[in-house]
Amino acid sequence: MDRIRLFLIELLLGASNRLLRGARRLLWPWRPRKPPERICVYRIGNVGDTVCAIPALWAIRQTWPSAKLMVLTSPGTLTLPGAREVLGGEDWIDDIIVYAPSDMKRPRSLWRLIKNLRGRKIDLWVELPIGAAALGRNLRDMLFARFAGAGYGIGWRQSRVRLWRPLQSERMTHPNEVQRLLGILRDEGIVPHDSAPKIWSGPEETREAERLLAAARATGRPLVAVAPGAKRATNWWVTDRWIEMVRDLDRQKCHPVLLAGKADTALCNEIAERAGCDVTNLAGRTTIPQVGAILRLCTMIVCLDSGLQHIAAAVGTRCVTLMPARNLRGIWDPEGNHVILERRVPCHTCYLEVCPHDNLCMREISVDDVKEGVRNLLAGLRAGSC
Repeated sequence: MDRIRLFLIELLLGASNRLLRGARRLLWPWRPRKPPERICVYRIGNVGDTVCAIPALWAIRQTWPSAKLMVLTSPGTLTLPGAREVLGGEDWIDDIIVYAPSDMKRPRSLWRLIKNLRGRKIDLWVELPIGAAALGRNLRDMLFARFAGAGYGIGWRQSRVRLWRPLQSERMTHPNEVQRLLGILRDEGIVPHDSAPKIWSGPEETREAERLLAAARATGRPLVAVAPGAKRATNWWVTDRWIEMVRDLDRQKCHPVLLAGKADTALCNEIAERAGCDVTNLAGRTTIPQVGAILRLCTMIVCLDSGLQHIAAAVGTRCVTLMPARNLRGIWDPEGNHVILERRVPCHTCYLEVCPHDNLCMREISVDDVKEGVRNLLAGLRAGSC
């Protein structure tokens, strides 16, 4: 039965992507012969979604170095950070256009956005779709690009189906988000010539990171970032376990550095107060570029599935990630060689926003599991084998 289901999944994915290719040929029958001068990349999401798209954005920039590169995005809720906060200081991105989801529902706001985009005379539209984008959403976004006046468009892809998701997680191999997006571009002939640029490394960010960590670095201990927060409740771990982890890092002669956004400031304050050891608490005190610079100075990070794990991976800092089992296995693993702690439970690959089982898959990750992961990674780093 599983073989039949897997065959049907592949059949549905193949049929959907053939339909998307056919729809694209109807909307754009001829591929332009001259290089594009104005490129719009459509990528929605928050910090992690944007950071995972950086290698793909860099591949586009390398392919057309003289083109004007703009990013069209929405963070979902405008109070949440997204592409503007992640990429706003990078000089190889020419413009970032942010819209609210409500703009797509109000005819006047939608027309204003379309008019804005048409005025930019976009030669090439590059879609970097979210992994969960279904056929209908891809077709809708394709039509939107056409109405926005794009001279040509690429990138629409369905990567998974909603049927038998636990089976897809157990029996199929899924690339992480960085590689999935690069694979979409690779199929279009867009291949990066070298690794992504060194982001969040400007002099201002570096000076501020060094200032914030001055007292911690003076201890002479390796700095280990601890990021206990996450946007989604199904990713959370037990507070008392975070406190025990911070204490254990202190016992291992490391200096814990708490990092989080403003929403998780109270959590970090509680951890710092109850840990009873020397901790640097920077929760809610940094911008994303500053966090990138701080993580570059840290030996590793212990974190949940969150934007911070992807920022750490982007700057070359190793992660010990506590991964929930709500998603297909591997799709949100940070890019690179990291320690991923994940436990299979009967309800895995649920894709729920609120867990009815008190975050069972996260509670199955014990403090001892995390301690072992940290110690193994520290030993490897100290021995130079990682």
